[in-house]
Amino acid sequence: MLLEILGNILTQPDGAQLLLQILKRVIVSTPTWAYALFVALIALGWVQSRDRNVHVRVLPVAPLVMIGFSLFGTVQAFGLPAAGVWAAGVAAVTGVGMALKRPEGVRYLPGQSRFSVPGSWTPLALMMSVFFVRYLVTVCIGIDPSLRQPGLFPLAASLVYGLLGGVFPARAVRIWSQRFAN
Repeated sequence: MLLEILGNILTQPDGAQLLLQILKRVIVSTPTWAYALFVALIALGWVQSRDRNVHVRVLPVAPLVMIGFSLFGTVQAFGLPAAGVWAAGVAAVTGVGMALKRPEGVRYLPGQSRFSVPGSWTPLALMMSVFFVRYLVTVCIGIDPSLRQPGLFPLAASLVYGLLGGVFPARAVRIWSQRFAN
């Protein structure tokens, strides 16, 4: 249905102008907290782009927050039954991620109970992916509420939420495993 609407808009003589008006309305209708969350995620991603020492108690915080944000987006959009598909996505990515090698340059500092973690832009890219997928899903449902109904859209969106959300705990587990490698 949503693709039909978009197709009809773009085939109109003034379709591009109408699409810009819709985009403007979407941006204006976005709640302030979404912009604040966007800025906070950029700040968190920027921090992770720098080399840093992370205490063992702090390591799971970002993965838990991001996986919670991912699950909340799934349940809020499609209800509790969609959490099963989300969990399958998380389990698949976490399982594959745990089998991968440890991130390059990670060291455990036993005297400080900290990990020395080299900076990476990957966490920022993943956080932005989760944010924009959730934003896009919310906009699509706002335009066409029937997308909440059981079907391909909730299935695909829940799976994507889970796949993206599972990357964070998988990376944390790989970093944590460095504790036992020293």
